[in-house]
Amino acid sequence: MRGHGFRVWGLDGAALVVALSGSALGGCGAGAGSAEAQAPTSVVEAPDEPRADLALGESEAGQPRCSSACSTQLAKLTESLGRLEGVSGTEAERSLAGAAAGHAVLAFRSCGLRQPEPADAACEGAGRVIPEWVRTAQLAKLTDVEIEARLVARDPRWRVEDPSDDARLRELGEATRAPGLGLAVAVALGDTRLVLRRLSPLVASTDPLDVSAVLGAVSYLNDAALSADAVSSLPENVKQPDHELVYQGQWALGLWRTKQRKPALQRAEELMRTWQGLDPASLGAALEKQAPYPLVDREAVMASIGAAQYVRAEAQREEAERLEPPAMKGVKSAAEMKSYVEGPFHDFAQEKQAQLESATAEYRAIAELEPVPPPRWVTEAAARVGEMWLTFATELTSLKPPASAKLDADSLTSLERAMQASAAPLRDRAKRSFEVCTEYGKRERVAMEAVKRCEEALKGL
Repeated sequence: MRGHGFRVWGLDGAALVVALSGSALGGCGAGAGSAEAQAPTSVVEAPDEPRADLALGESEAGQPRCSSACSTQLAKLTESLGRLEGVSGTEAERSLAGAAAGHAVLAFRSCGLRQPEPADAACEGAGRVIPEWVRTAQLAKLTDVEIEARLVARDPRWRVEDPSDDARLRELGEATRAPGLGLAVAVALGDTRLVLRRLSPLVASTDPLDVSAVLGAVSYLNDAALSADAVSSLPENVKQPDHELVYQGQWALGLWRTKQRKPALQRAEELMRTWQGLDPASLGAALEKQAPYPLVDREAVMASIGAAQYVRAEAQREEAERLEPPAMKGVKSAAEMKSYVEGPFHDFAQEKQAQLESATAEYRAIAELEPVPPPRWVTEAAARVGEMWLTFATELTSLKPPASAKLDADSLTSLERAMQASAAPLRDRAKRSFEVCTEYGKRERVAMEAVKRCEEALKGL
């Protein structure tokens, strides 16, 4: 199972270009660093389809082609829905609805329905799978099946525009006898108090559904700035390979967000070593979960791998941003200012650029994860890269001579032009990263807080 690579954004707009790499800062002295000479030398291209293996479902003519597995299950679903017609209010309705709900589940598992639309989404009848799963499960009074259907309907990966209202989902969450599903409902509702109340009794559970629901709740708490609760709620009994990967990733993220830098980085490094060392059989066991949401699936696993890589990138960024320009000692003339810019300040800028490049490479690695680059962390990485380079550009243009320096107007103008010339390609690089963050995040409906930051930054560029 491999990804289909990264393509340049063509005229059809089918892919995005992630500006996560490549520009030379150049000299910082007067007259140095033209924008033309410092233009970015390369870009890294973002995955236009996170479910990369689904791209194989295209015909030679480039038209979407329905997979046989999906086509078969859609036909069975259509047949079962046909039997349900005309029996409303009869004794047969509930059993026939239950059978149809079962076929909807099988169709969901068999078809690649994740958005943006892969080949199977173009299959006749594909658009009705999730709505009919919800409807027939409710008709059949199958509480747990309906919960799973409504959770899928709310998940932005499947883009059902009008899922269920909160009241119905809340009612189902109270009615289920499966505590893990009740916790998943609380997470879907965004009810933090309910999440914490339902989470506590399940932390020590070894039931696979409970463990996966706990991990989902921990992820929610990490995102809700409640990382201390997330870390304290991590289960101790994690044995399945997919659960273990998610567990480690969320632990690393929680530790990082609670300012426990060293153990967070250790966890992240350990997880990435484990991930990179998986043999094909172990990788398959971790990613090929067949059960539907909310059990841990491959996107959840990849999201945790992305979180761990993000922690690594953040550590590199923080190290780079600790570098500050050297003090201007004894600068009292234009000649001394020029000597400072071309000497200590230039050395500082070159060192900081090198460290920022290292951080950028760590962020870029998120977009290169296979087989499913995690959209949320690709978006977060693009935002961070944009902010990082824009901050550096601002640092360059903020360079001012001390009040004691006696610089004439021409010298001041020359200094300003030099700094603006050096900063221009960095601002351009930041702009392209912010554009990717905005477009990719909106398209995938992820990391909307990061998207807002990117939109605000673009207004000033």
